[in-house]
Amino acid sequence: GEWLENKHKAKAKRKRWRKLHLGLNLVSGEIVCSDLTVDDVGDPTALPGLLDQIGGPVEKFTADGAYDGTPTRDLLATRFGEIVEVIIPLTEGKLTI
Repeated sequence: GEWLENKHKAKAKRKRWRKLHLGLNLVSGEIVCSDLTVDDVGDPTALPGLLDQIGGPVEKFTADGAYDGTPTRDLLATRFGEIVEVIIPLTEGKLTI
C-alpha cells in the first residue's frame, strides 16, 4: 500500500484475494466441505454450496456472526430439519432485549 508507493515511487495495484470457506466435523477434525471464492463472496452466499457437499445429517451448526440472520437459520432448518442446533453468536450491535 502506502509504504510500497513511498519506497518505490510507484502506484500499488490492488490485488484480489481469495477466501477459503471450510466446514469441519468438530468431533473428528475432518474437513467435510470447502469452497474457495473471490473476496466479494460473503459467507452466507457460499453456505448453500458448502451444505451441498455434506453427505450426512447435521445435529449442530456453529458459525461466526457473519452467518447471523434468518436466511441462514431457515436454510439450515430446510436442509437438516428443525432439530439442528444452530449456534451463531450475535454480532456487536444486534442485541435486542
